Amino acid sequence: MNIKNYTHCPECGGKWLGDPIPYEDWEKYDPPYFYSRLIEYRDNKSENTAAFYECPECRLFFPAEYDPEKTDIHVWNSILNTYANLVDTIRCGKDCGGSNRDEMLLELNKILKPHIYK
Repeated sequence: MNIKNYTHCPECGGKWLGDPIPYEDWEKYDPPYFYSRLIEYRDNKSENTAAFYECPECRLFFPAEYDPEKTDIHVWNSILNTYANLVDTIRCGKDCGGSNRDEMLLELNKILKPHIYK
């Protein structure tokens, strides 16, 4: 199931529906007619495809096609963050002051997808 179909975080219960979309703009959106509070991470190489989402409340990441029966979200987040921090340190060095974290998270998602999603 696509994580955008959830109205609340499956982990912390945080609300993912924001303000209602004005009636005159409904034709541009699909129900439910609320703005989403999810933070979306997109793969720059894929058009209009989100790689994963982040809960604004608990800050956990969720793959776009999240299935709680098949994905241990805590293991997935741990691996994702460890990889991002490791690669960021290797590429940038600890004193460069920059961060490639978002880019690395997307890269890791591609690498792990065939192994984590059963």
